[in-house]
Amino acid sequence: MFEATLSEARIFKNTLEAIKDLITQTNFECSKNGITLQSMDSSHVSLLNLVLRADGFESYRCDKSMSLGIEIKSLTQILKCARNDDKVTLKAMNKDKLIFIFKNSDKTQKFELKLLEIDNETLAVPDTEYAFKIKGSSHEFQKTCRNLSMFGDSISIDVDSNSLKFTTVGENSSTDTVFNSSSSSSGKNENNEKFMIKASDGSISQTFSLKYLSFFAKGANLSNNVKFLMSEDVPMVIQYKIEDFGYIKYYIAPKIDQE
Repeated sequence: MFEATLSEARIFKNTLEAIKDLITQTNFECSKNGITLQSMDSSHVSLLNLVLRADGFESYRCDKSMSLGIEIKSLTQILKCARNDDKVTLKAMNKDKLIFIFKNSDKTQKFELKLLEIDNETLAVPDTEYAFKIKGSSHEFQKTCRNLSMFGDSISIDVDSNSLKFTTVGENSSTDTVFNSSSSSSGKNENNEKFMIKASDGSISQTFSLKYLSFFAKGANLSNNVKFLMSEDVPMVIQYKIEDFGYIKYYIAPKIDQE
């Protein structure tokens, strides 16, 4: 038997918002340690890794490991029926169906979702020591992606120890946004536009699909802060912390200069 309760549906809804544009169906892997998800997007451009630890739930029980195959569109429809402050309980006795219970002081709602048999390929993600580590406001990142998407399809990210620059070049116009590195070690980036940069010597410049970074930027609803990890010749990682019990990571390889 699997049963888990979250104190607020808001957390689950925001997590789904951060992944629903990338995947259509996937396995949620449930174990005694919590819930994990690893999946390539439907175009196999990016990799998504989600972790929700058991100790972050109000209550959590998983008698044996289970793979819950879920269609994301159906899950989205169900979660739209929950208020942000509803308590949400997930229950599964087997691999046939997943039960959702939304409860508040006024009413209780119950939904049943048919589970799917999904053959998900699990990829080994190697541990990498990244040369550039950037942490800053997730909302500034989201705003930057939204603004730059009006000018082009690709975004170049240039980083050195002093600054972080986002650039987009379109057919008739171009734009860039530069954030100066913060010297603060407090990590309080929620109310300013600065990014803290930990960098090795030198600089890095990589270009990515702006469409996908805009999808990743929806993680801003999960956390006030976003973290970028970059090195030459490896995919970039964009990471958001989920409350105090989990995280979501996106992996995407830089575009290769055809010239």
